[in-house]
Amino acid sequence: MNIRPRHTLPAASLLLAFGAAGCTDATDNAVGTVQYLAKDGSTNQIEDPSRGPCHPLSGGGATELANNTTGDFWLYFTPDCRGDGGNERTYLGSMLTNNPASANQPWKSFSVVGW
Repeated sequence: MNIRPRHTLPAASLLLAFGAAGCTDATDNAVGTVQYLAKDGSTNQIEDPSRGPCHPLSGGGATELANNTTGDFWLYFTPDCRGDGGNERTYLGSMLTNNPASANQPWKSFSVVGW
């Protein structure tokens, strides 16, 4: 009687499940960094921004923003992630950089898309 095949399938299934779990992001964060050049000339960085809340950008807002995270963002010209009636928001995908048309209207906040 060969017992080995009966134990091989459950063991392989368990190994596959643990392997898949190790590849997923179980955090509530967009993993990575957000780097931006502020209107006041300072360079700022945010690590692993959490999903859900609005993230205001210090230094008068961002004139250039690099999204080096696993999440996509909405960029806003207002500090509270709400539209101002005009250009309400701009989409910025993961691993991309965005420069506003004018330094007179920097990005003031961002939120993680889809959370």
